[in-house]
Amino acid sequence: MTLRRRLGRMVTGAAEPTPPSTSRPDKPARAGKGRMLRAKPPNVVGGGPLLGGPGFGVVVVCIVKDEAEYLEEWLAYHVAVGVGHFIIYDNGSTDGSAAVLERYINHGLVTRVDWPLGGGQLAAYNHALRMFGATARWLAYFDVDEFLVPLLDDDVPTFLARFEDAAVVRVPRIEFGYSGHRTPPPGLAIDAYTQVANVLDLDADLPPRVKSIVQPGAVSAVDIHLAFPADEPVAGAPTDTAEEAVHGIAQLNHYYTRSLEEFEAKRFRGSATGRIARPAVPFDIEVLGSDTSAGRFSARTQVALEQLRSLAVKPYAYGSQLALEYFPRPNDLFRFGEFAIANTAAGLAEPSRVAAARLRNLHRGVGLMADLAGSGYQPVRDGISSSVHLGVLVQHMRGRIVVTLADADADADADSDSAAPASLRLPSGSAEVRLPLPAEDRRSCYYLGFLASTTASVRLTVEVSSAEGGRSRPVELQVPASTAVAGIVEIEPRPVHGEQMRLTFERDAGEIDLHDLFVIATG
Repeated sequence: MTLRRRLGRMVTGAAEPTPPSTSRPDKPARAGKGRMLRAKPPNVVGGGPLLGGPGFGVVVVCIVKDEAEYLEEWLAYHVAVGVGHFIIYDNGSTDGSAAVLERYINHGLVTRVDWPLGGGQLAAYNHALRMFGATARWLAYFDVDEFLVPLLDDDVPTFLARFEDAAVVRVPRIEFGYSGHRTPPPGLAIDAYTQVANVLDLDADLPPRVKSIVQPGAVSAVDIHLAFPADEPVAGAPTDTAEEAVHGIAQLNHYYTRSLEEFEAKRFRGSATGRIARPAVPFDIEVLGSDTSAGRFSARTQVALEQLRSLAVKPYAYGSQLALEYFPRPNDLFRFGEFAIANTAAGLAEPSRVAAARLRNLHRGVGLMADLAGSGYQPVRDGISSSVHLGVLVQHMRGRIVVTLADADADADADSDSAAPASLRLPSGSAEVRLPLPAEDRRSCYYLGFLASTTASVRLTVEVSSAEGGRSRPVELQVPASTAVAGIVEIEPRPVHGEQMRLTFERDAGEIDLHDLFVIATG
């Protein structure tokens, strides 16, 4: 009968009856004791690329086949000039391309799509337009042997800002030949290949070939070189195509041959358009001129390349390189942090992936802060960082403890007369604790752990300064008055060369004893 009534409503268009409310109207909903709070960045509800509008500025769409040895420089160069994300269609590679891309996929820089269709380039391009267009301000379509070079501007987003009224921006392509290299030269391609040559035997009177960058909501389809503004555009969408105006402002460097040895291998590899083999190009082809315009991005590319290669292949959390201000994710750090803190407070001798007690999370970001006063736990120096239970969390995070309380530089001294001997007692008012982060070749994400006793509520602000001079977004914690408050929270989710973590404690009165401080770093 229930199914019959529901089908009847579907046919007639009647609304479903509203179920009776089980909540008390005079009492707002709140997280109950032990309930796991999720990470709630400001744009989780109604925001983000799939919910509230474009999330990326410039996204490059590319199809590859056996291009593993060229992928990293191509990615690093375009990261250096401001590309936010890459959608790479793999057209049946057998050279380990997927393994090369794995770290960049896991860090959210690359989306890889298996695309084994012969001659599947046009289908891939239009698949990207339909499936991913809503996530980007601009989609740029070109290959791994093509490098987008702004000639007047410092990066690609600034170049494209000149053409906000264009549905399609056609970028002229400049062809580069062997530049005298029979074998692969060392260093970057943008430095090694500077000789412009007629490698495609084009008629000098023909216009140069172009590749297209589009505003996804303004085009109906994408070709290999061209794109087509929509016949019936949505309200407010641009309809113009910019081509002549782009000359002298940007170009696409096409390293068609690279060295003679590489080109001979490339010729018989086939292509995503379905062609079996490329025609031969003589080594002594006429050189038309020299172009070093990409060279001004060489140092920046080398830095980006080193940074990308320093990323862990399998990070603790997905998306550290994702070009979005926030990336919503479950609060996994809460769950494993609860094991470490609850089992330490319970005095368990052996590590366990089951929490001895459920802890109410006082922190609404990524991580956990809990009041242990009701558990009867008496905090001791390094009570959590030296606990066997913290190892479960560190192992899960694929991280390492890099700083402890012994490394702290603080506006206080160790106070052996305090309730907890050898704790760090901070003076009233505002106090600062500085934790030097180890200088390492690899970049890290950082998480702060602490154990404290306070006689009054404290506002704790934490930020990381990087070796490059930048600072992370400050994380603020409201630490309640308690005999024992413990926390493990995310401070810097993106890999940086961290130089120092600075903790600022602010309160009007009362005392605070720090029994434990530690920093977990992940790759």
